[in-house]
Amino acid sequence: MRTSIIVLLVTILAAALLGILAYIRYRRRLNEALSDSSDPSIRQHSSASPAEFVPWLLIALLVIWNAVTLGKVSSMSARLDNMSNNLQSQMMLMNSRISDLEEMLKKENAILRSYDWSFGEFDAESHCVFIDFTLYPQSYTETTRLSLTCGSETVSFSQSSPGIFKGSAKVDIFKMIEDFPALTMTDGGTSRVQILDDMPIGYLFDFYLPIYMADASTLKTARKGDTLKMSGELHLSQAGKDTDVRITKAELLKEVNGVVKESVPVTLRSNEMTTLNLDESFADFGRDSTLRLLLRAETDTGYTVQTLLVTVEPENNDNPTLYHGDVEIFNAAGESLLHRKE
Repeated sequence: MRTSIIVLLVTILAAALLGILAYIRYRRRLNEALSDSSDPSIRQHSSASPAEFVPWLLIALLVIWNAVTLGKVSSMSARLDNMSNNLQSQMMLMNSRISDLEEMLKKENAILRSYDWSFGEFDAESHCVFIDFTLYPQSYTETTRLSLTCGSETVSFSQSSPGIFKGSAKVDIFKMIEDFPALTMTDGGTSRVQILDDMPIGYLFDFYLPIYMADASTLKTARKGDTLKMSGELHLSQAGKDTDVRITKAELLKEVNGVVKESVPVTLRSNEMTTLNLDESFADFGRDSTLRLLLRAETDTGYTVQTLLVTVEPENNDNPTLYHGDVEIFNAAGESLLHRKE
């Protein structure tokens, strides 16, 4: 609304200025005609004819009319925008209430009032880890039976104490889990199912082994001939769930054109961010060369986790590119067990 008023005022001012200029032009031409003529009748005729001023006046009036129309259109547009915003607010409020209602119904129909899970023992030969579940049903009887399908495993639960059921699933950390675990409660001739949709799916090693993510917002590169310089901070933080897996050795690998040029020991903290200050120069770095920074972490499970953090490639104009999720797992013999690319 304020913008429309400003536009209207500016347009009226422009129209008035246009009229004044037209009038000045008219008076100037009139004076020239009078001064150049010695015939009194011509002077009288010229002074009595303002015909040239009329078109300019019409133009000024037309500009003012257009400005008024523009103001009305702008005002209507503002009202429509306001109505649209109000409608969106009402829809957001309605969606929020629907979500609250769905959550309420979900809780009322849920088998469990809560549950916990954690990683248990690890079997390196089968690449399997036990997931220990503790379930707290909303209600149960002496004939209640609980079972859980997790990946290809079906787990039966026993009551460890009143209202508390426990069980463990053995899951291969290198096999894809495509569906959320499904819990089934059977009591007499009836059965109910609840999907545990906040459990991890995908590759379980993402949650069990130490996978680190990088932030390199301050990392910069500069080229001088065939020398590439890199400087800045590389921030590393662990993803996934806390486990008892320990890192026995970690190092940052600097790889140029597929060859590791240098490896630097790194001290990683499981629950804290690790910051690496980089100030590197790579000689003989041609225009088609590629640089990769990788984090290699050896663990007490016998697995080594190698994560691609940053690349510098010619197609990205030698700018650092972050990678998330490009992970390769090696066994104790150095054999690649799985390479998941981003």
